Amino acid sequence: MLDKLTQIVILATLQREENFTRTAERLGISKSHVSKQLTALEDSLGCQLVERSTRTLHFTEIGREYAQFGATIIAQFEDAEAAVRSFKNEIAGTLRVALSPLLESQPLFALLGEFQRDYPALSIEVTIADPYTQPSQNLDCYLSGSEITEQEVASDLLHRDGHWQRIDFARFEQILVASPAYIERHGSVTTPSELAKHQCIGSVSTSAIGVGSLGLGSCGISASGTQRNDWWLSKDEHTQKVALNLGLRFASPSMQVQAAKQAMGIALVSSYVLQDEIHQGELVRVLPEWHSAHPYVLSATLLKEKHQNPRIRCFLEFVAARLSPGTFLSW
Repeated sequence: MLDKLTQIVILATLQREENFTRTAERLGISKSHVSKQLTALEDSLGCQLVERSTRTLHFTEIGREYAQFGATIIAQFEDAEAAVRSFKNEIAGTLRVALSPLLESQPLFALLGEFQRDYPALSIEVTIADPYTQPSQNLDCYLSGSEITEQEVASDLLHRDGHWQRIDFARFEQILVASPAYIERHGSVTTPSELAKHQCIGSVSTSAIGVGSLGLGSCGISASGTQRNDWWLSKDEHTQKVALNLGLRFASPSMQVQAAKQAMGIALVSSYVLQDEIHQGELVRVLPEWHSAHPYVLSATLLKEKHQNPRIRCFLEFVAARLSPGTFLSW
């Protein structure tokens, strides 16, 4: 039994490292021992788990599936160690985080390095995942962002087996922006209804690209094939729907910001994705008293059994404190 556990851990590590040398270094064993244990495991199971040559290796279908059991064993062992360390107020081990594709280049990504510097005993593994695919149970948490209305749909998909928990840890206002050059060329906007006369920058619908949109409203396809965006704007207690035909659409909020900076139109984007563009004069507010009726929400999805994991709690509290000061996470 102990030999088999060692072998499956070696297999899982090999799948993650994709290299015999790195696997040996990570486990503190020789490269030949990795190869020997892999061969012994295949012999005992009576099937090939990894196809290997002098330069490459490729996991067979059964090999990938079997390695996932090993990854689960490793994750559970690290959780057990983390539970012990929590009694000593020590944050260590490995934190496995998956990001929505559209969070990859935004402020959250920059915080990962700062967090690791604050907790040097902790290593962080980051992957980019499809938000409409069930997260791997080996993950510590999956981070995503979206309008609250779209996120509720995604949450329903992610929680359908009852094992997942979502924690919303930051909310941001969505505002209208444009470049000074665009305003000079096309004139200012004084009422929401005037937006219909302007070039506006929209988002690609989640159904069109197959991933959870961080976008700008409820998107659809008309009978003529023209995509349409409806922006719901709020001012004080008043909410107004603005229907727009959008000729320019992007999947990423950061791409929408770049398009607005290039005077391509007016964009409705979260303050989360804006850095210093307004302060530096690259963008200006349009209808500054109005904002989207739907807030932009950052959330973490994790297994319910992991919600007390000290690594995860420390990480989410760290991110929330920097992105949304004053946020209280309800555990």
